[in-house]
Amino acid sequence: MRWCTVENIHLDRVASLWLIRRYVDPGAEFLFVPRETRPDEVPAAAVPIGIPGAELGPHDKVGTCFAKIARAYQVDDPGVAEVDRVVAGALRYVLHAQVPDPGDWYGQLGVGLAAISDGMRLAFDGDPAIFDGSVPVYDALHAYLKTELIIRRDGLVPPTASAAGIARRLAYLRDVLRGRMPPAL
Repeated sequence: MRWCTVENIHLDRVASLWLIRRYVDPGAEFLFVPRETRPDEVPAAAVPIGIPGAELGPHDKVGTCFAKIARAYQVDDPGVAEVDRVVAGALRYVLHAQVPDPGDWYGQLGVGLAAISDGMRLAFDGDPAIFDGSVPVYDALHAYLKTELIIRRDGLVPPTASAAGIARRLAYLRDVLRGRMPPAL
């Protein structure tokens, strides 16, 4: 399937393309058009995303483009909802200069994601390269957030790196993420 978004991707639209590739359409082909493109002007048979006026339009009061896609395609993965919270925090920081409170974990992660997103635009030329470079970042963010969610939900206490060594902690966290019971401490 073909998907079309505005060129110069950043944060929400990068996350949206990641969501499509990972949960909606693994064989997705992404097209990038000038900012002034209207939804009815996208190439034939392409789904417009993050384009003003499109059903799956850019972030607004209804939410991120990422969240709109997750709802429209009924993506039911708790880690995806967590990623959206971070993306929303990043957008508040970038667009509204809203510095998150120290207790706003998602907002703090969003500031980091905003820095990484800016770095991707500096390190890579062109939207396809920015997206390809960003995929492992979003894979890692999703894995981290989903693991943290499971730990909180199940009341698990992972070993600390100082007490058990980083390899033991990593093995424990991978077991949590993969749905295997972590070894007793």
